[in-house]
Amino acid sequence: MKIRQNDTWTRRGCSLIWDPNALISCAKPDEVISFREFIALSRNWPDELPSNDGYALIVAGVEGCLDVLEPDDAQTWIERDLRKLIFAFQDEYQNDCALIFWLPSGGTRFDYSLSTEEYSWKGSGQTELPVGRLLWAGARSDAERIDFARNGASLVRDAAGMYHPRIS
Repeated sequence: MKIRQNDTWTRRGCSLIWDPNALISCAKPDEVISFREFIALSRNWPDELPSNDGYALIVAGVEGCLDVLEPDDAQTWIERDLRKLIFAFQDEYQNDCALIFWLPSGGTRFDYSLSTEEYSWKGSGQTELPVGRLLWAGARSDAERIDFARNGASLVRDAAGMYHPRIS
């Protein structure tokens, strides 16, 4: 598993972050939008994004969506709806801007299994969603941990987040 130690994730690609210091490094609190606002923006993408000098869009609320859905519905939602929005963002900005999902509890709920090489999200109860397969599909090996001033995060939970250069 690769470790991203520079700030490329703040300017391009798709990231899942949970470290508050990583969040404030690229956005002010009032620049973070809700998932509902993200859906509305997808109908008419702005010329300039609200964060990181116009290079990033930070979206909160994915955790809530995952938590209220049954596991099968959550998997369908990630594959069908969330990926579609990510693709639309990437197409609109030609991968020259970052889409960052703020997941405050991600440090304790996002995991990587060495034995299966699978990234998963721990839902409510004993539920685990294979987020790596659902979100990144065959390109999950390109995902990298974001090491934000942590001097070499050894595990996903020790990282500030996860970065993927381009979901396809």
